[in-house]
Amino acid sequence: MADRPVFSFAPPKIQKSRFAAICYSLREYVCDEGGLSEEDAKALREVNFRSLVEQEDMELAASDPEAFIGGLLSNAYEQEIPSAAAHMVAMVGMMALRVDLELVAKAVVKEQRKINKMNHNPLSCPVCGSTPALAKVGGESPTDGRGRTLYCQQCGTEWAFERIRCARCGSQNPQHLHYFNVEGDDAHRIHKCDECNGYIRTVFIEDALRPFSYEVEEVVTAKLDAIARDPKFQTQE
Repeated sequence: MADRPVFSFAPPKIQKSRFAAICYSLREYVCDEGGLSEEDAKALREVNFRSLVEQEDMELAASDPEAFIGGLLSNAYEQEIPSAAAHMVAMVGMMALRVDLELVAKAVVKEQRKINKMNHNPLSCPVCGSTPALAKVGGESPTDGRGRTLYCQQCGTEWAFERIRCARCGSQNPQHLHYFNVEGDDAHRIHKCDECNGYIRTVFIEDALRPFSYEVEEVVTAKLDAIARDPKFQTQE
């Protein structure tokens, strides 16, 4: 079980009533402060989270968060919730899950590092199994500057990863791995793989003492998704 995400065989307990209540609280914040159109905010406010959550398996929410969020999105579509609002439902669900997963994940990482169990550099989060959202090079990290750190936005875990390796398929062919960035901003880049066409947004930190927040960098690097989708950066089959 060493290579399986910890939550896949030891999931924390998540209560449906608590999860739904957190979703409602987060929904109001997203509607008020998320920059949604009036139409999308109205559609999101009409979502019955208790009804959606009642159909879901909360053990799956902890053992495989990505599958759970996928199911939540599917249920939203089945209830004919408009597309934009349905994706907001999934985002709210992710944020609500993190409330319960993050503290447990931190405790797991602390214990695993004590017994040197965080060194197998997996492609997915070693705690909850989710796909990494960001990579970081430099700064304070478990790699001590020799490689990269990957970050899971679902449970907040970060883990060491090789510098020359695709964070999506694991390829270590340097000829197929490239960095792209917006002119004038070398600190925020796309790490692109020709083999799988996957990419990960990557932050380069020269000053190890400067303040750093993954949550802030997720917003700052969102513009890089447009670069990654540009046809000239796509591998030709």
